[in-house]
Amino acid sequence: MGEGKHNAKEKTLRVCIVSFPMPSALVVNVFLYNLVEILESICEKIYVVTSNIPRDRTFSEKIRIQDVKTTMHFRDTIRPMWWSSLLQFLKIITIQMKMCWILIKISKDIDIVIFYVGGANLLPPVLMAKALRKKVITSAIGLGSLGYKKVHNNRLFSKGRAFTIILSVMEKTIFSLSDRVIVESPSVINFLDLGKYKQKLVTTGARYVDTELFQIKKELRERKNLVGYIGRLEEGKGVMNFFEAIPLILEKQDNLEFFLGGYGPLYDRIKERLRSNNLSRKVELMGWIPHDKVANYLNELKLLVLPSYSEGLPTIVLEAMACGTPVLATPVGGIPDVIKDGETGFIMENNSPKCFAENIVRVLECPDLDNVTKNARKLIKEKYTYEAAVERYKKSLNIWN
Repeated sequence: MGEGKHNAKEKTLRVCIVSFPMPSALVVNVFLYNLVEILESICEKIYVVTSNIPRDRTFSEKIRIQDVKTTMHFRDTIRPMWWSSLLQFLKIITIQMKMCWILIKISKDIDIVIFYVGGANLLPPVLMAKALRKKVITSAIGLGSLGYKKVHNNRLFSKGRAFTIILSVMEKTIFSLSDRVIVESPSVINFLDLGKYKQKLVTTGARYVDTELFQIKKELRERKNLVGYIGRLEEGKGVMNFFEAIPLILEKQDNLEFFLGGYGPLYDRIKERLRSNNLSRKVELMGWIPHDKVANYLNELKLLVLPSYSEGLPTIVLEAMACGTPVLATPVGGIPDVIKDGETGFIMENNSPKCFAENIVRVLECPDLDNVTKNARKLIKEKYTYEAAVERYKKSLNIWN
């Protein structure tokens, strides 16, 4: 973590982080641990309300884990689908009621409640925190309503329309109730349409990159022509658009290979499509990658793509930049704050298969690719280290001191 973690001046802040136990717990917990490690140097005591904490994970004495002991599941892993959806709904209610009860029990021991992963949808716990007269911070990593809206192409009578409206109402209510809303970078404000909350917005919520783990291990010129995606395999990430672009890309440049690393509800569909389209010889579907191994895979890629419909400031983008891996992404969330086309990475206008094919060829033929990766690595080392993150969060939390 570097010396900054041990030397950072402690504050007498007592914080509770509430993080929804998503089905992709391994991915989500990486974000959660990142935040916990940042706050550990700032706060006197930290309660963490969530579930799915790995048994081998250890914490310092100032960290108090409050396990809600209920976790979500992927909807398509249980049949029939109606039962899976009903079970998910019951779990969501149960988890939030347990969170409320925990907040009541620890209320005398905390000053601030930070609603983190899934925080913009946790209305009952937010209401409880306000009833207990605690300061409330909500982290707008991304908005579920925006992701659903874009995936369903804004269609008035689409399958997810009602769910999108419900999510949007909850998000707006929670932001209105919050004392502070933290986003990961300035561009997120306009992308998520949060301008109406400008008096309570803080733009310093970006996490950090462990630059000792995420570093250049293999120079770009030594890597084979491998284009990859690493992340959740779900509709909101636009991963199917990337998959559908592969045949178009191969028509233009047949010496490329492709890599898909991650897990999610689209995993089985992609696996079946690989078999039926005879793409297995060109595409490797890896599945879940432990976080401490991600740097190894990034160092094999000639290009990382991120075709998301909605994002905050994705950690995988920062990690790729730290590893000297060029990034091609859609201009969503905070991505334009770190990726300047042709300078620190590459931006594509949209995530359509045709746009994908054109931009991947453009990037791989860029004569200045080495300088782009050097600029990206420099940016990470200057602004996204652990020490820089601690300083950002000190300023964010000092408003109550």
